[in-house]
Amino acid sequence: VGGQPQMLAPLNASAGRVTFRWDPVQFADRYELRVVGESALQTDVLRVSTIRGNAKEITQALPVGAYRVWLRAFSPFGQPSAWSIAIRFVVS
Repeated sequence: VGGQPQMLAPLNASAGRVTFRWDPVQFADRYELRVVGESALQTDVLRVSTIRGNAKEITQALPVGAYRVWLRAFSPFGQPSAWSIAIRFVVS
């Protein structure tokens, strides 16, 4: 894979709809998104591992609160990149 993904959004979101965006990674075939609540950083609130393209809209309602999101890319051969730097966002 051609590098580590960089998250661009969200910074804040409304309950019920969150759109994540990132810079595309060269040679990436798919992406995996991981969201955790700040109160329990070891527990996934959301994990999607079959994303194509450089954006994903989540319609699953996330409760009001603060979250962190990470992203990684996968090559066509299934080789993962490093996780992106975590981005903090707030659902209000």
